[in-house]
Amino acid sequence: MVVENASRELRRAPGWTVDARSWPLLQLELRDPLRDDIPAYGAALAAVCAAHSGRFATVTRLDFDPRNSPAEARRAFAEKVDEAFQGRALAEAVVSPTPLLRGIVTAHGWLRRSPAPLRAFRDAASARRWALAALGEEGLLSGRGER
Repeated sequence: MVVENASRELRRAPGWTVDARSWPLLQLELRDPLRDDIPAYGAALAAVCAAHSGRFATVTRLDFDPRNSPAEARRAFAEKVDEAFQGRALAEAVVSPTPLLRGIVTAHGWLRRSPAPLRAFRDAASARRWALAALGEEGLLSGRGER
């Protein structure tokens, strides 16, 4: 079941959260989306991205180990993200407490086709600062009071 607020800026399900209340900073939390929830996650992410224009940055918090998900599910998940972002992502930060998963994210960033830099972080505050700096460099935070 997907729950969303009246402004459609926040969408949640048991395995994930898509939060665009700080747009152009899109905050994602993935607790365990790579099971049966991929279509719902993709639809929510696409709807939130389509509701906004322009470029954006993401901070994604991974609270699960995607290595435990089947390869087919990981590919389907990546395709949904690519479809939703449509090349508009300016920077993508991923937060994970485990060094191994941060290393996997870093390697994925080297191999993928997206022009947006992908960087792994141990803590959310550092990831958020980096993503906001990327938005600031593009002039996308003017008048928003973000630092």
